[in-house]
Amino acid sequence: MMWIFCVFVYIFFVRESRAVDMEFLCVVAGKHVWSVRVDLHILDNGGNLIDAANIAALAALSTFWRPECTVGGDDGQQVTVHDPEVRDPLPLTIHHMPIAVTFAYFGEGNIVVLDPTYKEEAVMGGRMTAIVNSNGDVCAIQKAGGEG
Repeated sequence: MMWIFCVFVYIFFVRESRAVDMEFLCVVAGKHVWSVRVDLHILDNGGNLIDAANIAALAALSTFWRPECTVGGDDGQQVTVHDPEVRDPLPLTIHHMPIAVTFAYFGEGNIVVLDPTYKEEAVMGGRMTAIVNSNGDVCAIQKAGGEG
């Protein structure tokens, strides 16, 4: 079930926060685009996978480079993907760095823990994850469990 929540956070991180420049991935509008996928392999779960996965995805995306492409030909639709040895690849543009921050709620909601451990997650009454950036923008909020 946790992986579903991580997918939710990732979708909000990439799409809704508009952190990644999607235009950068477009070669020919409606025809040719670069696809970027982040695969995370969880080696251990000490708790708060969401925040850890968010940081790992940010690190991966911030080091992504794509080959340079040119569009030409008679119809203006022929795409040439240039070898990285011939033309320098281009880095993915990330407009801002949205960071996930998770709070766990206990009891009647009057006890709050930031960055819950695996054991704390097992007994928490609810959680709230906020995705914020350095501009002070709240990119997403997701609440699971608890009341209200």
